[in-house]
Parts: sequence; structure tokens; C-alpha cells
Amino acid sequence: MSKAYDRVEWDYLQAVLRKMGFDEKLVRLFMVCITSAKYQITHAGKVFGHIIPERGLRQGDPLSSYLFIICTEGFSALLQDYEDRSLLNGIQVARGAPKVSHMFFADDSYIFCKASNMEAHQVLQLLGIFERASGQKINYDKSSIFFSRNTLPQVRDTICGDMSIHEADDNSTYLGLPNILGRNKSVILGYLKDRIRHRIQSWESKFLSKAGKEILLKTVAQALPNYAMSVFLLPLDTSRDIERLMNKYWWSSSSKKSKGIHWQSWSRLSKPKESGGLGFCSLHNFNLSFLGKQGWRLSKHPQSLVSRLYKARYYPQDSFLSAKIGGSPSYIWRSIMASQELIRQGAAVRIGDGKSINILEVPWLPNSDPYIHTTSTVLVNKKAVQLMKVDQCEWDEDLLQDLLIDRDISIIRNIPIHANEADTWYWKMDRLGHYTVKSAHLLTQQRERTEVDQEASVYWKKLWKLSIPPKVKTFLWQASTDCLPTKCNLQLKGVPVSDLCPFCNTCPESIPHVLLSCSFSQVCWNILGVQIDPDDPGVFVVQLAKILENTHAENLLHIPMLCWALWKSRNELIWNQKGAEAPDIVTLARVTLEQWKNAQDRSFDLSLDRFSFALVARNQEGGLLEARASCIGGLVEPEFAEAIGIREALSWIKDKNWHKVEVESDSLVSIQAIRSPTVLLSYFGRIVHECRQLLLDLIHHEMSIKFVKRSANAVAHSLARSTSIISDRVVLGSDIPFELNVVLLNDLLD
Repeated sequence: MSKAYDRVEWDYLQAVLRKMGFDEKLVRLFMVCITSAKYQITHAGKVFGHIIPERGLRQGDPLSSYLFIICTEGFSALLQDYEDRSLLNGIQVARGAPKVSHMFFADDSYIFCKASNMEAHQVLQLLGIFERASGQKINYDKSSIFFSRNTLPQVRDTICGDMSIHEADDNSTYLGLPNILGRNKSVILGYLKDRIRHRIQSWESKFLSKAGKEILLKTVAQALPNYAMSVFLLPLDTSRDIERLMNKYWWSSSSKKSKGIHWQSWSRLSKPKESGGLGFCSLHNFNLSFLGKQGWRLSKHPQSLVSRLYKARYYPQDSFLSAKIGGSPSYIWRSIMASQELIRQGAAVRIGDGKSINILEVPWLPNSDPYIHTTSTVLVNKKAVQLMKVDQCEWDEDLLQDLLIDRDISIIRNIPIHANEADTWYWKMDRLGHYTVKSAHLLTQQRERTEVDQEASVYWKKLWKLSIPPKVKTFLWQASTDCLPTKCNLQLKGVPVSDLCPFCNTCPESIPHVLLSCSFSQVCWNILGVQIDPDDPGVFVVQLAKILENTHAENLLHIPMLCWALWKSRNELIWNQKGAEAPDIVTLARVTLEQWKNAQDRSFDLSLDRFSFALVARNQEGGLLEARASCIGGLVEPEFAEAIGIREALSWIKDKNWHKVEVESDSLVSIQAIRSPTVLLSYFGRIVHECRQLLLDLIHHEMSIKFVKRSANAVAHSLARSTSIISDRVVLGSDIPFELNVVLLNDLLD
């Protein structure tokens, strides 16, 4: 339909509401909400209106979508009337299946009829009636016709010509999914791979940590195919290609510069975090979990239209759990059937009156294996109620002893009977008994999970629960799984490098050595106050587990932070030839942890009862000339503190007698206030006035002042945050602290 919401006639909607039996008071209330709409148009800064409409529903109004569905009920009733009068014939997918004449989804509609000139004419006629009554307009350009395979070409051409609607091709879609699936499913569903590839390519210019990449992949990339996976079983080739794309992005440092080394496969990354993985999804298992929801609905709601259609076509005498693929199955049915085994493992029946549940082949026993093990032809097609005493809420003990084996009897005896309740399907993996994709995916993981060492599981759980930055957790995971690119590991991957440790230049650089036992690392650990045995021959994960176990709580979080800081300084030494002293590395670990904690705590500024500002002077290439930072006691509004920082910067420029200076601040409020001629009477206004006076004093210094985003002011922001923890400080360009130099380098790269 064209402009569906805008074309709804109010009289038609009111008539449909009354015909459906809505109370007259409620109808009037609806109409008051609809008819009270007024619109204004803004053009070239001028407002025109009010414009009072005479039809249509307001888009965005939460009531409008429901009212539009009510409007389509009139269309549905018209189609049903044509079908009742045999003017239209719906389709019947199998003997015993209900006829379907139409399906609606908002303003998208399917109409089913015979491929004949007469029924095509009837469709045009009823569409015309609906258009005149409701005000809707059918968009014939966006409409299409599907024909069955046995429809003759000349019949197709005639019907398309009479209706002025084109025939749908193989690439047509409905609700974003392909309408026609040929034999090559990988090609048809390949658009999912293309979408994910394009999305990942858009991230390649971003400098993100492994933890940041993990969030993007889990929340965006893995979610893109969810809609298609809830209907179709993706070919294994497609799933693997998508997983390769995600794996490549996660491991590569920069896809444009190098491919990087894939230290672990996606199958290992997709293990649960407590099993040594990163909790990514196996797309095939996730796909089965989505399809399982469709299979669950077929079992749970047998009277729904889709359940009746599938039952008539594929399992007329059975249930979904015992259904077979059948002859000439559709691809959607094949997809749903792929999840059948998953449903069997997680579904169960809660016995009520026992009248609807077969004794055999139905999971109704409250046990890890919920099926009856007794094999007897007597029990075939018999119901559970036949094992109960007549008109009594208890099991027939004699009958159980005669028909069932001891294992089944011992379980059935403990099942309570509720004769006033119907038998109900429930999902064992969920506490509330409802099927969820999350619980189904956990079940698929359990099916594939291998035995995990209990001590290792405890270690992983403890690691992921540490209150440290996510990037440090991911770093520890890499170190614990031997995925860090140390020189020894690089040699194993065929990279021609020397294996000597860059810190001591005497021993081979392995993960335990560079992070724990190296003489330089030992100095850092001693400063931190943690004793490390340099002669421990164990692998890193075992050594770190012992250290965490034997460390006091106050020092626990500093251990992973120091490991991360050592690796960071090691990279600085290798790639930038910039060494660091042991105290600087320990300080970096402590400051980074403190800053991260403060960022998590929104009451940080209030609890400190002070604020800080930083002034950074840089040359035209971005190099640091000098920096100052100061901390002032008292609680002030953010814009007040920012204005003080600008005032101090202008005073600093005046004292230094600098010329051709561009002052940048990330406080838009302060910049606008300084530029504005308005007199401000507040305390904030007093600081602004002082800034204006300083600008007048510097008028011959070729000064300018402008607003920049926080991301462009990262060096000053980092220095100010660290000053609130350490003290007032002055930084010279010839002696830049390690942690500030990291921020400066990242800023230059951006």
C-alpha cells in the first residue's frame, strides 16, 4: 500500500471499530485522539500552519499501529467474504490442511488465489472496493505476482498484463527475506556475508582494543544474521565464512596493514568463558537455537495456523518431535527439522490429566532422560491417563508393575497428578519453563562441551570476575592461552626474529619470562610488593593462578595490571625504542587502574571534593612543548571548572609571551559564553569576564579560541585526571612520563 498511514479515512476507521464491537465511549475517545492532530511546517527558519488534516494516522504515535491493524481487519473481512462466496479460492498445502486466502503484516499483504483470469479479475475488484472504502491506494509498482511451477507461460503473461503487476523474479524479497530459494542456498543467502563484511570493514579504521572489538562483534556482527537465522538454516559454508570474517577482524591489529596471526580458531573462541574461551557464538549452533523456537511453537501451540499447516503436510498422524522430513520438503521445513534433536533434549511435558500425552516417544518423565524405556507394543499410541486409576488422582500401581520396567516405575510414582489441569509442554533449560534462544544455545554448548579441568574452570571464573579494565582481562586471557606474540611464539609461527627478551637481552622471551621471571620484571614486582619465584618452571596460567591465590586482597587487582603494564612497556621498547624505568611501569599500572575505577564511579568528582585542569602546549606538528596541571579544592559546576582552565591558559600564554597561539577547549558552553557579548552576572560570568579581558590584552598576539571534541583533547584530559590523584605538576617536552606519552602517541596517530 502507498502512504498507508496517511490515507486512512476516519469514517472508515470509525465504522470498523463499531463493527468489531468496541464500546461507543471508547470509539469516541479513539476518534478524539485521531482528529485532534495539527501540523506545522518549518521552512527557511519560518513556521507555517497550523494545518488540520481530515484523514490519516500520526506516524510515531504508539496508538497508530494498533489502529492501522484494525483498519486491515476490514480488508481481511472482505477477502473472507469473497472466499465464502467462492469468488476466490485460497491455497491448501495438503489434504486436511486449512485453506489460506491471505496473510498480512502491517501494510504488506499476501493474497492467494487460483491462476485464472476470473480470480485475477475478482482480486482487482475487491482491491478497488477496499481502496474506495478505506482511502488506501495499492502501489502496483511495488507489487508482484508469484505463480506455481505448473502455471503456463501464456497464462502468466495474461494475468500480469490484466492486473498491471509484474511477475516476481528469483531475487524478490518479503519482509527482508528471499521469497524464492533455489538449489544454491549459499549464493541466495550470501547477502548476509556481504553485510557483515561491509560492517566489519567500516570498523577497520577505528583503533580499538581486543575488548572493544569483542563488544562490537557480539552486539553488532553476530546480531546481523539473527532475523534470517530464525527462518532459514544457513549453509555451513556461509556460517564458516562469516566466522572467518569475525575471527580475522578480532585477531588483526590493522586489517589494512597486515593480516595478523590467528592464534586460535573461532571454535576455541566460541567456548564459554569459564571453559577458557571468549563466549563468542558458534553461528551454526546459534542458528539451531533460533530455529528451535519455531519447532517449540509447533509443539507448544498445535492449534495455531502454521502448526496446522505443517502438521497436515508433514506429520498428520504424529507430533513434531516424532515427525520425519517427508517427501519434497520445503527448505524452511528442513531448517526447522534441523532443530528437532535440540527440542527433544530440552523439551518436556508436565503431566496434568494425562489425556493428551502418548506414553511412548514423548518426554514426560521428570528425569535427565525423560523418555519411557519400556519397549512394548501394548503401549503404542496409548495415553498417560491409561496408567492412572479411573476417576482418581493416583497411578495404577498394579498396571505399572505389569507393563513397565523398574526404572520407569520408580520415576512415574513420584509424578503428581492434577486431573483438573491439561498436560503442558515446558522447557527444562529455563527456570520458568519458557523456551529462550539463550537457554537453547547453552544447551548446544553443553552438548559439545568437553571435560574441563575443575581448577582451570575456577581460574577462568576468577579472572573474568576481576574488577579491572576489560582490555586487561582480554590481555590476561591471551597470556593464559599462550596467544601473546612473544618472540618465542613468533618463532613457532615461522617469523624470523631473535628470541632474546628485550628487557634483559639474555634469556628467550616466553610469556612467563617477560611477565614474571625476567630480572627487569622482578624489580617491578618487588616495587609492587609481590614475591615471584623466578625459578618456577610452570606455565604462565599455573604460575598466575598461584600468585592470585596467595596475594592479599588489597594487592590482588594490581597483579594483572602490572602484567599488562609490563607488556605495554615491552611493546614501547620494541616498536618505539622508548624504554621505561621500573617505577614508571608500576605507576602506570596503578594510575590506569585508579582512572578506570573512577570512570566507573559517577560520584567520583563529588567524593574528591576538588577539581583539576590541565594546560598542554604543542607545536604545529603536535609535539609536546610543555604542560601544566593543577588541582583546586571545592565543588563547582563543570563549565565553571572549564572556564577557570581557559583563564589559566590565557594567563600562561601572556606570561610566556607566546604569539600565533590557537586555544582549544572541549567546553562548548564556556567558548560560547566567552564569545558572546552578553553580560553574565553569575560567578561563572565573572570568570568569563576575566577571560574576555585577557583576550583583549592578547589582541596583538594573533590569538584564536575554538571548541574541539573531547576526543581531540585527550592529552589534556588524561593529564587533568591523573593530577586529581597525584599532585600539581609541570611536564616538559624533554621528560614526558610514560603513561602520558602513550596518550600523546595515540593522539598523533588519530
